[in-house]
Amino acid sequence: MTTNKSIVSFDSNVVVNQLSSSALTDSYIDSNLDWSFALLTPQMVRLLGNDHATFLKRKSEDHEDSSSKNIPRRMSRTIRKYSTTKNLRKNIIGGPSCSVLDTALKMANTWYFNVFEANQVIGRHIMLPVAKRLFCYHDLLNKFHIAESVFDAFVCKVERHYKQNPFHNSVHATDVMQTAHAIIVESGFCVLMNNLEVLCLLITALCHDIEHTGTNNNFHRNTRSEMARLYVMSILENHHLRVTLAILQQVNLLASLTETEFEEFKDMLCSMTLSTDMANHFLLITNMKIILRTPSKCSSRIRIRRIMLLLLHTADISNPAKPWDIHKIWVSLLCQEFFDQGEREKKLNLPVSPYCDKQTVNIAAVQLGFMQTFTMESFEVLYTLIANDIKDAGGKVKEDMLWQECINENVDSWTKNWSNLKYSQFADLLSETASPRKSVMDDSFISSKKKRNHCCTPLFCGCVNRQKHLYSVEYSSTGE
Repeated sequence: MTTNKSIVSFDSNVVVNQLSSSALTDSYIDSNLDWSFALLTPQMVRLLGNDHATFLKRKSEDHEDSSSKNIPRRMSRTIRKYSTTKNLRKNIIGGPSCSVLDTALKMANTWYFNVFEANQVIGRHIMLPVAKRLFCYHDLLNKFHIAESVFDAFVCKVERHYKQNPFHNSVHATDVMQTAHAIIVESGFCVLMNNLEVLCLLITALCHDIEHTGTNNNFHRNTRSEMARLYVMSILENHHLRVTLAILQQVNLLASLTETEFEEFKDMLCSMTLSTDMANHFLLITNMKIILRTPSKCSSRIRIRRIMLLLLHTADISNPAKPWDIHKIWVSLLCQEFFDQGEREKKLNLPVSPYCDKQTVNIAAVQLGFMQTFTMESFEVLYTLIANDIKDAGGKVKEDMLWQECINENVDSWTKNWSNLKYSQFADLLSETASPRKSVMDDSFISSKKKRNHCCTPLFCGCVNRQKHLYSVEYSSTGE
C-alpha cells in the first residue's frame, strides 16, 4: 500500500506545528485520547456509590433469567423457544452439520465474507459460529484458558440481549466483529497486537451495540429517557458498556486474567465502546492525524491501542466499503430503522432527527455523503497508520485495498442506478434485498413492529415503569 499525501493531510484548524517536540513523542497522551466519555449524572453516582462491581452484580441479579415461564405470552415463539442459553446453544450447535458450517464460514477471514448468506445457511443464529471460528483462528480459548462451554454461554447470552432491530441487531454485531478481524488479518496489524488486545477487540466488537434500542442518542435526549437521565453523553454507548461488563462478570469469561490484565482489558473495552459514538468521530480522526505525525515505536502499547479505537469505529461504519450486494442490504435495514424512529418522533411531536424523515430524505445523497465524509476518511487514516507501523516493524505492507474498490463500486451504483432514490422508490430497494433481509428478520418482525420489540431478559431494563415493562425492550412513550 502506497502512502497518499491526501491521506495524511491535516484539517486547517489542527495546528500541529505549534506542538512542542516532546508532545510528538510516542509517550504523548492527549487528554482526549483517554476517552473519558462515561460521565455520570448525580443520580447515577448515587446509584453506583463506592462499589461499581457490587452495583452491577445487584442489577444483573434483578434481571437474571429464572425460567421461560416468566416470559410474557406476547413474545414471539422464536424468542420463547430460545429463551435460555441451553436451548439457544443446542439449536446453534446441533443445527447445521460441520460441512455446512465450513461452507458458510469459509470466507470468514476475508473482506468479502457475506454475513447474510452465512446467516441463511446456519439458520439465523450467526453470532456463535462466527465468533467461535474467529476465536479459534487466533487460538484465544487456549491462550486464555476459556472453556468452550463458558465461551458458548457468553456468546449466546450476548446474542439474546441484542434486540430485534432492523439494523442494530446481533447480525450487525457479528459483521462488525468479522470486519475488525478481517482488517487486522489482511493488513497484518494483528502481528503488532498482543493476545489481550486481540481478545478485547473481538469481544468489544461483539458487544458494542448490545441492547441497542433502535433509536439514536438524539431520540433519548429529546424524550428524556431513563438512559438520558443516567448518562450525560454517549448515552447508548455507556449503556452498551455497562451491559457488557455485567455479562462478563456473570459468565466469568475472563477468569484467567490477572488483576493487571483485567484492568487493561477494561480500559480498552471502555475506550473502544465509547469511540463508536458518531458524535466523537471528528475528535477521533483529529487525534489519529496527530498520531500520524508522531514518531512511531511499534513496541508501544499506547500507540497500538489508540489505533484500535479507530479500527473498531471504522469496522462499525464499514458497510459502505463492502461489496454492493452486501452494502445495499445494510442500507435497506438502516433506512427502515431510521424511518421507524422518524415516525415515532412525529407521533410524539418531536423534531424529526436527520435522515429519519422518509418523506424528504434522499437515500442516495445520504449514502454518498456518508461515504465521502466518514467512511473513506476513516479507512484512509486507519490504513495509513497501520502501514506506517508495519513498515517501521520491518514488515511488508499489502498494496491492494479491497475497501477502496468496494467504495468506488458503491459510489458508481448510487450515482448511476439509484441517484434519485427516495421513499417512494424505497420499495424497489426492499424488493431487491427481500431474501437476505429474511435471514435477519422473521415474518413477525416484518409484519408487526410491535412483535419485534420484545426481548426475553434485557439486562438493564430502561423503562420508566420498571415493573410493568420488566421484559419489554419497547420503552415507554416518554423515552427509549
